[in-house]
Amino acid sequence: MSSNILYLIITMSTFWSGTAAAELSKKSAYELLKKNSFKWRQTVQLPLEAGALKAQANAATAGTPHVSLISREYVARINQIEFGFPDPGPLHLLTFGTTAFQLTMSILDASAKARLEAAINNERQSLENQKHYQTEITYVMLLMYLNVQRFKKKMENIQVSLNRDQEIMEIANVRVRMGHGLQVDILRAKGLIEKDNLRRLELSSSYRKARQELSTLLGLAKVEDDLEPLEIHSLLTPPSSEELMKSISHRSDVKSAVLMTEVTRNLFLQAEKETSPKLGLAGEIGIVGSHALGGSGTAVTGSAGIQLSVPLFDGGYFSGKTQEASAKNMEAQYQAGEVELEAKSQVRLACDQLNDARTALDGAKIYNELAGEELRLVKQRYFAGAVSGIELSTAQVNLTTAADADADAKFGYEAAKFGYFRATETFEDYFRK
Repeated sequence: MSSNILYLIITMSTFWSGTAAAELSKKSAYELLKKNSFKWRQTVQLPLEAGALKAQANAATAGTPHVSLISREYVARINQIEFGFPDPGPLHLLTFGTTAFQLTMSILDASAKARLEAAINNERQSLENQKHYQTEITYVMLLMYLNVQRFKKKMENIQVSLNRDQEIMEIANVRVRMGHGLQVDILRAKGLIEKDNLRRLELSSSYRKARQELSTLLGLAKVEDDLEPLEIHSLLTPPSSEELMKSISHRSDVKSAVLMTEVTRNLFLQAEKETSPKLGLAGEIGIVGSHALGGSGTAVTGSAGIQLSVPLFDGGYFSGKTQEASAKNMEAQYQAGEVELEAKSQVRLACDQLNDARTALDGAKIYNELAGEELRLVKQRYFAGAVSGIELSTAQVNLTTAADADADAKFGYEAAKFGYFRATETFEDYFRK
């Protein structure tokens, strides 16, 4: 007998351990986002494109040699009679060909240097843009994750409410059988059950939709694992306003805006330097072959020279480009100032929302506890015949509403936390903890 009991215990333990669903934590979802998300992959391309533009600009700067293999072939027809030969025959063609390596190199080009500096700052800006976009994508993912948690919590709450509805109906049945209750109390309890069933269907649909939206963002066909339950594990206390304001300069969007002013300034200098003299070196070495009047020959040839270019008149083209670049630089400076003000406003707002969400969280907790105590007392009084079924139904609905408010308050607080991490760009610190 004892062996059979032991076998049963082992079998049940294996069953429960094998069927327990794994949990997809926020950190695991973040790793999936970086690995699979198509939106995340798009951000990876930003610095690659900017790096290619920098390589192109670097190739045009002074001191960078350019080597090419060239081949030329000239063919001419001559009048043989003019040179004392008989009528045109097989000797009336003359060919001249060259195969050589050609070298060109800029020695002095101020505009190319400014163009390279603009490309370097543009690459740095693209890295900051990449960080900013990745922060935004992380924030959206966490809100989607949180939304799934909220609907799951509300589905659990509505199931608890349905159990209470069933209990209320049983109490009403007992009172009717005892001759102390009213049939309408049973009908009212059935109405509560149907109402909560409809609410459960609505929540189930919203829950499935939220999971699918999260799956799509993570680059998955479907999230198979359960998510962490919606609970508040820790409360966040933001640093002082002075410390927060100091951290504004480290935000990627602020850095990107500042770098944009550098890019436009470099482009302005490039346009200004377009009218400066340009000095370059050109050379060629190769083999020349010729065929004329039946004879042929080859020789090694080479040439080298310096080319000086001084723009004299362009019809106002470069002047117009300089004015355009100057206007863009001023626009970028104004934009940088606006971005910094918006960043400060976002940080202040995030802190205010965090404090408000903390207050709402405490209030919802008290509301939920009071509603639970109210229902407990009303059930006792109803069973004793001191109150009617209306008071009991009202207390039950009130507790269901309080449970929903508690779930919404937890969602609001976690969302406010994520808003704070977004405003301060500290998601990496959040996931490390």
